[in-house]
Amino acid sequence: MRSFALRIHRFELDVLTPVYFPPLQAENVIRGAAGLLLPRVCAEAAAMLQPRWEGAPSGYATPPRPFAIRAYPLDGRRLLAGERFAFEVVQFALALPVGEAFAGMCELLEAEGIGPGRGRARLVTTEATEREWPLEVGEPVAGVVVDWLSPTDADTGSGFFARLHDRINALMSCYGGEPPLAPLSRAAVRVVRDETVVVERLRTSTRTGQSYGTGGRVGQVEYAGELTAAMPFLGAGEQTGLGGGWFKIAKVINW
Repeated sequence: MRSFALRIHRFELDVLTPVYFPPLQAENVIRGAAGLLLPRVCAEAAAMLQPRWEGAPSGYATPPRPFAIRAYPLDGRRLLAGERFAFEVVQFALALPVGEAFAGMCELLEAEGIGPGRGRARLVTTEATEREWPLEVGEPVAGVVVDWLSPTDADTGSGFFARLHDRINALMSCYGGEPPLAPLSRAAVRVVRDETVVVERLRTSTRTGQSYGTGGRVGQVEYAGELTAAMPFLGAGEQTGLGGGWFKIAKVINW
């Protein structure tokens, strides 16, 4: 049985001086801090921030990053001294010291600060959880409702499942040494209801200073059809994210 393994790190910090996460920018703020601070605390920062895959199959010379930052609940929040906030880092390359590196980054935030105004925060607790998703087909599924929680740069049509499959496939092949997965069929899936809207956001690189759009869709989509084979990837994708955003399964409709 094929499965997809990952590690979820949770970091909790106490606010020392006001911290602000602009709307739709919390993950970008933390990603920017990682780009600046991880090289100061971890010798393997380059492998995390700019991964390379020697001898990679065609299309994977630049592999996906070995981690993803999940912090969308912080979007638009202004935190005062004494408040506490948390974010998660989902690790795919289990051999890299991702948890230790981000813990070191968080410790530097007490002096360096984070976000506009460089509000300072103190690391309080860290927690790591091992997770593994079996990629086997389960009970027959005729429909599913998906909540797109943060701006996701992806098509809401049946191509969503194929792209999600490709992401899981790339992560497993690159960081788990697994052989390629069989492709999914798109033909039997249709969109019943699409209540997503396009949200624009601007991201500024801390390394180059350049700004560029990283918007995407948020809202809810209902799918129907032969979804049984896609469900294991949908479940794993809740933890990997897709297209710079996050989603969750809101409802499953069985045959």
